[in-house]
Amino acid sequence: TMVNKTVEFYPKILTVQLKRFIYTRNRAEKLDSNVVISSKLSFNKGQIRYDLVAIGCHTGGCNSGHYYALIKKEGAGTEASEGRSTTWGNNNERRSRWVKINDSMVTEISEDKVLDCQETAYMLFYVKQSYSEQKEQKLNGVYQQEEREAKRMEEVFEEERKQKEELEEELE
Repeated sequence: TMVNKTVEFYPKILTVQLKRFIYTRNRAEKLDSNVVISSKLSFNKGQIRYDLVAIGCHTGGCNSGHYYALIKKEGAGTEASEGRSTTWGNNNERRSRWVKINDSMVTEISEDKVLDCQETAYMLFYVKQSYSEQKEQKLNGVYQQEEREAKRMEEVFEEERKQKEELEEELE
């Protein structure tokens, strides 16, 4: 079921709790329906952006089960070590690295597997990108474009210089 809600306030950390349990007077039931998990959310026509940083998962039923967590690894494949979120819309973006924390066992897990935990996820944690981060990422894209243009112009100038030298040699 697609859910559309109006958001009045955009917190720094957005926690989304999925309805996984139904309690009636006589019994409890676990809902294992698939949920599409997005690594990025945007609101207000893309002006407010969030990055997925953790997922709480539950396996088993209502009366017994097991909890584990999937956590985005700081500073590995992202710019998080510099206090920045991952880049939006950049084709050169490195894949984020995640870990699965299951009791005392910590193992690396691919982002594809993280987003594939559709039946077990019950809590999603997103961190808001600040306006300055978004602005900086746009500027980085512009700077990269300018660097490519400058390099291309240097190549053109070098080619013209060679042609000029060849003409001067012919005239001598």
